[in-house]
Amino acid sequence: MKFKKILAVVSALCMLCAVVPFSEKYVPETAISASAEDTEEYTEGTYENLKYNKYANYIEITGYVEEPTGELVIPKEIDELPVTSISYFAFEGCSELTSVTIPESVTSIEDYVFAHCYELTSVTIPESVTSIGYEAFSVCNSLTSITIPKSVTGIGDYAFFCAGLTSVTIPESVTSIGKRAFSECSSLTSVIIPESMTSIGYGAFAGTIWLKAKQEENPLVIINSILIDGTACEGDVAIPESVTSIGDYAFSDCSRLTSVIIPESVTNIGEGAFSHCSGLASVTIPESVTSIGYSAFDGCSGLTSVIIPESVTSIGDNVFSHCSGLTSVTIPESVTSIGYEAFSACNSLTSVTIPKSVTSIERHAFSNCSVLTSVTIPESVTSIEDYVFSNCSGLTSVMIPKSVTSIGVSAFSECSRLTSVTIPESVTSIGDRAFYNCSGLIAVTIENPDCKIYNFESTLSDTATIYGYENSTAQVYAKRYNRKFALIGSELKTEEFKQGDADGNGEIDILDVITINKAILGKENLSENGLKAIDFNGNGKPDSAEALTLLKYIVGIITDFNA
Repeated sequence: MKFKKILAVVSALCMLCAVVPFSEKYVPETAISASAEDTEEYTEGTYENLKYNKYANYIEITGYVEEPTGELVIPKEIDELPVTSISYFAFEGCSELTSVTIPESVTSIEDYVFAHCYELTSVTIPESVTSIGYEAFSVCNSLTSITIPKSVTGIGDYAFFCAGLTSVTIPESVTSIGKRAFSECSSLTSVIIPESMTSIGYGAFAGTIWLKAKQEENPLVIINSILIDGTACEGDVAIPESVTSIGDYAFSDCSRLTSVIIPESVTNIGEGAFSHCSGLASVTIPESVTSIGYSAFDGCSGLTSVIIPESVTSIGDNVFSHCSGLTSVTIPESVTSIGYEAFSACNSLTSVTIPKSVTSIERHAFSNCSVLTSVTIPESVTSIEDYVFSNCSGLTSVMIPKSVTSIGVSAFSECSRLTSVTIPESVTSIGDRAFYNCSGLIAVTIENPDCKIYNFESTLSDTATIYGYENSTAQVYAKRYNRKFALIGSELKTEEFKQGDADGNGEIDILDVITINKAILGKENLSENGLKAIDFNGNGKPDSAEALTLLKYIVGIITDFNA
């Protein structure tokens, strides 16, 4: 049979490259004998406009003489033998074919048989067919509906990758649907999934508008352990107790999905399982779940709160990243690690308590959480990785425990409201730009006299006083780069300020007006002295009235800021 398949494919490819016209209705066959082991003898022939291979007991359609147009009716018999199969690529690319009738004698539709038949609007598949091959009707974009007979048990990968398809009937006989079988069917509004279904391939319904279950009512019930990608399911989803694992990208991009109840039977939530479900406001994760995959809830902007059960031991990369509506998250004591960008860009998250069980927090874990004001880091954590809290512009305080030995690159960069930080003796190195552009930072205490400070000039904000010990690396670098230094234990002195000098450069000029406007827009934070210098109305914050007052002073309209 292997030799037969090879010859069939070669024959089909030759047909695509050069079509030889015949006028006879029937052409006598020429015997071809296959010499390879385990092959069948067959003869080639033509019937009307069809090419075929004739075997001992059946006929296989392999192609055509001249490209068919309009309606195609495949005969039930040729030379008193049943037509049982349509070979690979047989009618692939017949762009003017509008309808196809397949006889009841055919048992299988092979790969690519009607692929790229752009004008095909109607196909009749008989009850005799048991399988539909890979890309069998792929890119038949004029095909609007398809009825799959009860005899079919499997649908191949990309079988109906058709943009125009609006409805599909899948019978109870079907147990598996291949990957992306109905993907990019952007007009598909209704699919009934039978109870017989045990497997749906990756992205089988990617790009569809919504998917309705057999009951065609909410809550949407997903039958058995299946994978559905990009379906934009509408309303609520109740997953049955039979499901033990939610597969990768199972509900990815389901923008109409509002809530999900995951049963106690589920132990694993796959990669990207609910990613970009922007309407998802509620999800219950049961105690049975032990792992949550990469990007499982990434981009769920409507999600407001999450309780992670005690059964989970790690929070993977990007799991809750870009959940912009997330205001609270409960991380249990069972969790030992928080992955890369796990909570990145959660712009409504105000506080996080990291449990004592956590030993590692990966890069960017909480970066760009703009309203995060406080973080509790437990003694179990030994390193603060690169960019972990970068761009957390609302962070006002952080306690670094004595267990931490290193602070990574840009770990707290752009934390503009951070006012003071104590780096314990356990820390042996501070990474490049660790506190870069922390414009509100007025005091940094470095307890380890031998602490390595990489790229000191950009690592520690120039607005801060560096506190350390005599002859420490902190003192050496502070002197080298002309920074303020004081011994640990010294009182924090409030520097004198010049009224109107918002940027602290000793001059009152248009740059100070620009500094105030940036502060009003939230693009820059004034230092403590800078705010005192321009707080003419005593309201404790920069505003447009103060910017105008300063501008009037600079151009000479007024001579007194308090006038």
